[in-house]
Amino acid sequence: MSEIIELQFQGRVLNWLKEIIAEEKLPFEVDQEVPIRTDGELLRADLVIWEDKNRTKTACIIELKRPEYNGYSSSG
Repeated sequence: MSEIIELQFQGRVLNWLKEIIAEEKLPFEVDQEVPIRTDGELLRADLVIWEDKNRTKTACIIELKRPEYNGYSSSG
């Protein structure tokens, strides 16, 4: 159940970003659940903001976490 809620929130943030980009006429694109290869491992970024319309230059990678998640703790 929490997986659906997390994906729904991810979709809301995606829509907010798209609205801001359109309203402000910013030269960015944004996508959800983007595969990212790092150190030979394939991961999925929750949201990626691209610098260009062709989606070749990454401006920002966003990982969304639940409020109780502690990103500063080694145990999560």
